[in-house]
Formats: sequence, C-alpha cells, structure tokens
Amino acid sequence: MQNSKRRQFLVALLAGTVMAVLIAWAKGLFTAGSAAEKVLSLCDGFSVSGLLLLSLAFLSFVAGEGLFNVLSYAVQKGLHHFIPGRGNENLGSYYDYLMAKGEKEKPSLLGMFLAGAACFVLGLILMGVWYGMQ
Repeated sequence: MQNSKRRQFLVALLAGTVMAVLIAWAKGLFTAGSAAEKVLSLCDGFSVSGLLLLSLAFLSFVAGEGLFNVLSYAVQKGLHHFIPGRGNENLGSYYDYLMAKGEKEKPSLLGMFLAGAACFVLGLILMGVWYGMQ
C-alpha cells in the first residue's frame, strides 16, 4: 500500500515537472538572454504547474465527496429520456444511485496534493531567487 502511494506521488511529481518545463519553454527558457529571465520562466512554469496539480487534487476531492452527484444523476436521467438508447435505464431513484456510488472506494489524492505543493513551493523559491537577482 505504501509503495502505491509513493508511486502516485512520483507520477504526479513527474507530470508537474514536465508541465513546468513545457511552460518554461513556452515562456522562453532556452532563448532567454540573462540568467534572471531563465529563472523567471522556471518560476512561472513551476508555479503554474503546482497550482494546476493543487486545483486538480481539490476538484477531485470535492467530486469524490459527492458535490456533483445531483448533476451526474440528472444528466444520466436526462440522457435516457431525450436520447433513446443512451443513459442507464435501471438507474432507479436518487437514493439508490447514492447508495451505489457510496460503495465505491475513493482514491487517495494525497500524492497529487503533495506533488502540487512541492512544485508550487519550488516556484515560490525561484521567485525569491529572481527578486534577489534584480
């Protein structure tokens, strides 16, 4: 179990780093003239990728807690009524839908949250370095 959480963290950290490098590349990391411009592009990359990972972890947590259950149930019911052959015909009542969803195991989002926090903190550190170079 511990190995799975570590793997999830490493995958999220790798995704955050790849996003950061791509964003920094788009901001001119490899064409920047001074070291301050390179640090600024890396700061932007890590800050944005960290915020994206943190936001995704928060949104996944909120969705897992049931905030969007009403919307999901309504869409599935609506698909059945408006488009023949689409949607779940045996959806049942909203209570039955909630009981069926409640039985599913929720994934751990701690690895994604920690990877996003690490990327964001690295972006803040790089911002401090950039301000020191000015």
